[in-house]
Amino acid sequence: MPLDQLLAALEREAHAAAERALAGARAEAGRITAEAEREVGAGRDASAGILARERRTAFAQELSAATLAARREALIARDLLLARVLAAMRAELPAVLEGAAYQGSLPARIVAARSCLDDPGPVLLRCSASLLDAVRSVVANDATITVEEMTAPGNGIRLATADGVIEVDGTLESRLEAERRPLERAALTRLGLLP
Repeated sequence: MPLDQLLAALEREAHAAAERALAGARAEAGRITAEAEREVGAGRDASAGILARERRTAFAQELSAATLAARREALIARDLLLARVLAAMRAELPAVLEGAAYQGSLPARIVAARSCLDDPGPVLLRCSASLLDAVRSVVANDATITVEEMTAPGNGIRLATADGVIEVDGTLESRLEAERRPLERAALTRLGLLP
């Protein structure tokens, strides 16, 4: 093979090898670029995901704080409303003593209070000033009961042993307090604040 043909063949082979190397390099560069873009995209997605999670967490915390504040305000308003309702009920208690229903229930109330004491001995029955005459007429035939005007706050009766160790509180205030939770529930239901 003559020299010019050999040089031409070597040149073609070198040129083909260079083209193959260049094509391989381009393919490798494309693969590296694609991989880098995927990694950048994944990093961007991860960053966006982290940011989104942080925003969701912050929103959830703000929503929770706002919900708690709203519940606190609702409970405060409810408690103030119930306090007003109970105050209005307490204000009506002196008038209840004057009613026929209460006056008619006095004998049963006194018997119930007396049954709370184990000792059948002498007792002191204190009552509101407006009840003195009615109570005295109810217990007129029982010498073991001494009747006095109640000096402590309250409307109704209080029965105590002679030594004052045991006292049965039969005031309307104590009954109101004993029934407070059901009354509050009934008031809230009536106002539409409970189902």
